[in-house]
Amino acid sequence: MENKGDMMLHHLHMRITQKCASGYLLEINNRLSDQTASLMFDPHEKHIIWGEHTELAVFLMANEDQFRRLLHNKKADSFFIDFELDFSLLDGKDIRAFNDKRNIVVSDHGDLYVIQESQNVQSLKSIRMAVIMNLWKPGAVVF
Repeated sequence: MENKGDMMLHHLHMRITQKCASGYLLEINNRLSDQTASLMFDPHEKHIIWGEHTELAVFLMANEDQFRRLLHNKKADSFFIDFELDFSLLDGKDIRAFNDKRNIVVSDHGDLYVIQESQNVQSLKSIRMAVIMNLWKPGAVVF
């Protein structure tokens, strides 16, 4: 887990372990702890059947929008046994704020946050100035 501002970044690993009539069995584990979760996913119906409600499973359910985007992005015919994927999820990510194209997503030395359009323009000027001061080198062009 890494701290990204007010959100925690969880590094996870997914493996498809078997095919069943109702879809595929997915085993997910946290790369930095012994937490595991199992679930069934049907790539055609986009249906999830959650297994035991472990700590990791509860985290995945709480961040289901992010997790579903990951699963739905994979084409149904590309699911197969022994497929593995490393991925990360942000705990508490405001999906609407991150997807709103009027907002600005800022990554600042490991902190990740959204500046909404309705917020004060001064905060944008402050961030821009900080970026310029940190990145500017003699001869560099800054926009």
